[in-house]
Amino acid sequence: MKIVPAISLIAFVATLTSFVIATNPVHIDGKIVVHAHDKRKCSFGIVVKGDDKVIGSSPVDSTGKFAVSFTPAKETSFDFFYIDSHHAEDTIYLKSYKEFESDHVELTFYTFKGYLQVDEDDHVICPKCSQSDKVTPIEKLPGYYYCASDRIKF
Repeated sequence: MKIVPAISLIAFVATLTSFVIATNPVHIDGKIVVHAHDKRKCSFGIVVKGDDKVIGSSPVDSTGKFAVSFTPAKETSFDFFYIDSHHAEDTIYLKSYKEFESDHVELTFYTFKGYLQVDEDDHVICPKCSQSDKVTPIEKLPGYYYCASDRIKF
């Protein structure tokens, strides 16, 4: 007689563990501050990648504001990129986040190219992986670099 309650308990636990834990969507209101585009007529976009897969995107208005929403799954990082219509084929890395403090986040990104970290041998360090051994300058985009390890331009 004790076997029936045990089987019922096992069935109940199996049912509970088969549900996928839902996560709340993340809503980001942001601003991108671009430099050296005062005289150019460019449009910008924001792209969010989770573990190298695009999970959200948004156009940027004329004042630099954007809004993007996505529902995280099992991503280990969230990478933010911008697209400049002047260099439409390129997504340029901005910043990575491992997690967000809340479901509604306000972010500001800057595209200034003046601040790059370098190692002791004066090689540029990737802002994502903090390594310099696979970073090379991009010939067609002066002042920009490519990290072969992370496959990002910055």
